[in-house]
Amino acid sequence: MEKKSELLSGMVLFFIPNSKKNGVRKFRMTLFAQHGADVRDIWSDEITHVICDKSVTGERILRDLRWEQFPVSIPVGNVSDI
Repeated sequence: MEKKSELLSGMVLFFIPNSKKNGVRKFRMTLFAQHGADVRDIWSDEITHVICDKSVTGERILRDLRWEQFPVSIPVGNVSDI
């Protein structure tokens, strides 16, 4: 994949849902990676940001990531906020 910039260098992203089946989500994943972000398919402690589809609820995020509450250290954003 051709890198366009390093604007997002150092960001390690996890998308919810974490699937490339949706064309718009796949485009966003590719675009973020082209600008230096590390887009991960598997959750790890290295994740710095969680990006969610607009329809994803807080309860779904907690359930998918098996969290009891949101950690202060990881920003969670809706794609409409970006």
